[in-house]
Amino acid sequence: MKTVGAVLRIIGIIWFIFAILQLIADMLGVVEGVQGLLGLLGLALAFGAFKLGTWLQHRKASTAPEFVDTSPEADEHLWGRALAEFESESRRPGLWARALSESNGNDSLAKARYLRRRHEELRAVQEEDEKKIRQAAYLASLTEEERAYALIPKGTCPGCDAVIPLDSAQCPGCNALFGADSAWSIKPLEGA
Repeated sequence: MKTVGAVLRIIGIIWFIFAILQLIADMLGVVEGVQGLLGLLGLALAFGAFKLGTWLQHRKASTAPEFVDTSPEADEHLWGRALAEFESESRRPGLWARALSESNGNDSLAKARYLRRRHEELRAVQEEDEKKIRQAAYLASLTEEERAYALIPKGTCPGCDAVIPLDSAQCPGCNALFGADSAWSIKPLEGA
């Protein structure tokens, strides 16, 4: 796609030059007024081709799914794991005791509570694992420089809410200054 993007950018530039020449010829009276309109249309198309080429050149290909598998089969697998754990010696005694306590000693109700909680925990672990896989795929799609920038801790500027590296001395968005003598400080992003 980067090659296609580069070709579209070159076509856009050539088209732009041609359209400018048509407009100049129309202004000098060398060609009729219709040619001037075609020149304006050419400018718009040239700009569009250039922008599309730029987008194609710089976009990142999606290398991982953006969702968690919520198919019935995936969900059944988690329920099955919870049940297998319950019926084995690896049943968690603390969770079982809590479920039994909340069910006033009713074994059937306690089993249902245990299975529901374990299913929720297993789902959370699965979502976290899939998030890590998406993160790794995203980082693999970046250049070395982009990857280095993506991995540094970031925060938000209190002046303009721009996301910037935590060690920034100045915000590029609003020029707020940060440091020992400044009243401003970068607020770390949550989860970072």
